[in-house]
Amino acid sequence: MMGKKRKPFFLVTTVLLGIMILLTGGIQAQGAATKESPEKANDGALLAEIQALVDRLSSPLQGALTNRIQQLKGDIYVETKIIQAKNNDLEIDAELPIIPETHTATSWVNADVKQRFLKAQLEIEDCRGQEHRPSHPYSLHSRYEIPHNQDGLLSIVTENYQYTGGAHGMTFKTAYNVDLKQGRLLHLRDFFPEGDNYLADIKAQIKEALNTAPESECYFPAAADTIDAYEGDFPFYIQGENIVIFFHPYELACYAAGFREFAIPWDVLP
Repeated sequence: MMGKKRKPFFLVTTVLLGIMILLTGGIQAQGAATKESPEKANDGALLAEIQALVDRLSSPLQGALTNRIQQLKGDIYVETKIIQAKNNDLEIDAELPIIPETHTATSWVNADVKQRFLKAQLEIEDCRGQEHRPSHPYSLHSRYEIPHNQDGLLSIVTENYQYTGGAHGMTFKTAYNVDLKQGRLLHLRDFFPEGDNYLADIKAQIKEALNTAPESECYFPAAADTIDAYEGDFPFYIQGENIVIFFHPYELACYAAGFREFAIPWDVLP
């Protein structure tokens, strides 16, 4: 009986170790990005088998390993630059994506990711110079995900979490959507080429979701008015056959509700 109870744990541990060994190719040393793209990136069948194993693991492990698989497969290999620093009043822990600069669009993405991170660093440095300091250390944590990397489309989402005092920090999310074949950044209108009123249609779908979602009570009373008053394109990323529009905390709901996301199907490729 005891042996039967221990078997699932042994199986999961073995599977996890095997996956980690298969995914270690191309892992970066601290502060620098790897220079090689692993040959296994071209083995779609192997990666599909690994993903099937990952799907059997717990949610946190699924997220971490799925993101790693998305780095290895698809049309482009995304490298990672790791930046870490820690002292008595400051902690920095960052993983920044680096895309091969094959055209202007990818070069712009790399530059913008770097600029946003440096801006966040400067904001924290300004706060460190103030007389009144928080009881917890200042912090800057950066991570990224790759929700889509296939069929010539790359979507990367970065998140910068900053704590500069107060009850909690703030996380700022930025999405980059690139057409790798044409070498250009993608906008919402590219996914609705035949819809002149695509923004009105998107707003209508989001407002409907505000009322029908299980967590509809978490939204501010004026959330629908905020959607109507929104100018320009909504921030979004690509996932499967959907575009996912997102809003930061406090835009539509309280901080505890986190990012609010709305998946909307898109019709045809740009």
